[in-house]
Amino acid sequence: MLQAVPDQIPDLTMSFIASRLAMTATFVSIMAGATAQSAELAVNVTGIEMARGEICCALYPPDKEFLQASSAIAGQWLEAKSGGVQCRFTGIESGAYAVAVFQDYNSNKNNDTNLFGIPTEPWGVSNNARPMFRAPTFEEAQVSVADGKPLEISVKLETTMP
Repeated sequence: MLQAVPDQIPDLTMSFIASRLAMTATFVSIMAGATAQSAELAVNVTGIEMARGEICCALYPPDKEFLQASSAIAGQWLEAKSGGVQCRFTGIESGAYAVAVFQDYNSNKNNDTNLFGIPTEPWGVSNNARPMFRAPTFEEAQVSVADGKPLEISVKLETTMP
């Protein structure tokens, strides 16, 4: 006569269920990886006159406050090189974005400004939008990236005040 061991049954059952769940999760993640695409944005930063400090590239989505550091969804710091550098944002969702770039001469991780809030270090945004008496808007700097189609743009750094 066979005797059941009740305390071992739940362990075997849970082990079986866990192994099936793990196999299902692995299959789903493989299939999702095979079908999901991501976008890529390359930003060629030009106008770097001096190989001094660092270049900061920040990526902004449309639903955040443009040009506020806390609103950036991705950022990169690169060593400044005369002639230019390239920032790459990979694995981003397709859609609209704006990019802001500045050269941090003194490597203090801030875009330094004068008494009136005007940047004293070179800066630029996507589409090279540079309104005369105000900061550029997201709409002026907006670019669209699509799944599977890398987009390459250029942002020229300039100083506001001579």
